[in-house]
Amino acid sequence: MHRILFLIFTLATFVYAQTPTTTAEPSSTTPLRPIDTAFDVQPDSIPGGCSAAQKNDLSAAFDEMILMKNIISVATGDMSNNVEIPSVGWMFNYLFAIPSTQENHDHGDYRDNTQVDNLLKMWHLMDMIGQHSTGLILQDARGTSRKTRIYCNYGWIKRTKYVIDPTTDDYLKPRRLMNGGEHWYDKVTKIAMPKQTRPELRDPSKSICGAENLAVTHTHFNAITFCSLLWERGLRPSLTMYDPPHQLILLDSYQSFSKIFLHEYAHLVGRSYLGPNVPDVQSADRGAESVGFYACNDLAMDGGAQLALENADSYAVLGVALFLKDCDWRDGSCQSGAYWDDMHERGEAR
Repeated sequence: MHRILFLIFTLATFVYAQTPTTTAEPSSTTPLRPIDTAFDVQPDSIPGGCSAAQKNDLSAAFDEMILMKNIISVATGDMSNNVEIPSVGWMFNYLFAIPSTQENHDHGDYRDNTQVDNLLKMWHLMDMIGQHSTGLILQDARGTSRKTRIYCNYGWIKRTKYVIDPTTDDYLKPRRLMNGGEHWYDKVTKIAMPKQTRPELRDPSKSICGAENLAVTHTHFNAITFCSLLWERGLRPSLTMYDPPHQLILLDSYQSFSKIFLHEYAHLVGRSYLGPNVPDVQSADRGAESVGFYACNDLAMDGGAQLALENADSYAVLGVALFLKDCDWRDGSCQSGAYWDDMHERGEAR
């Protein structure tokens, strides 16, 4: 077995069995949960903080998100060693333009070094999430040892067009305009950064969430904000809360906090640490971010593996599809393996 393939396989197998461990100091009032190892969920006593019920939802979402991360890690090893089942392989094909073993065999091809390298990049990103989630990576943009903060609305950030004095968190006197226009200022890190312009934030203009974002990650501030819209939509924290779990036909119908958490985690470790850059990639044809199965599929088919590897929602969609393993989701809908086997025998499966 190729040495790199063996490394991916063995490490992925280890990650699959990994469970988050708690390293924080015990509290006499609040029981520690796996989410507390890597994240400082801000209490509702401060602006932007989370209620106890919101933290419960995020905790359940975190636990399921780690399971999805582990499943992806194992799948990259299986793909590298050409032992994945077709329903898994074709999801990598359609979301990341990495051919399944079945497709390679059908065309008389083999898994070349480029494909293995792309799978290794995916595994590496999942490994970075694993390291962060178990407390092995705890630092902000300035290298200060600090957990990533989680907020449940945008009230924690200060919008300003004037220079802030970090010693007082108030305007510098005499007032002086910020270079480059309006900035966001964070009282914890004492960092000011230019107001986000892409994607364009619609009203409310004072919000880092805008009117449409469910969550936003700011790596400069080492913070994730789960926006008000997320709570207003009544999404399920966990995919297992769908009863039965496979009741919906379309993959994009499964929207959960756990999926959104994996999306934001790809931003956090992809931009902050050693993994690949993982923004929200815009489609050249559509001019919009690639979110959801069909948009991610378009991105992979039109832009290739490199763009897909840089798109946060591609990982989140893959995580949901592999977690809901009773369906073969390769066309974005719930089909049986037998259906696609029959299509393959007829030469119609793609």
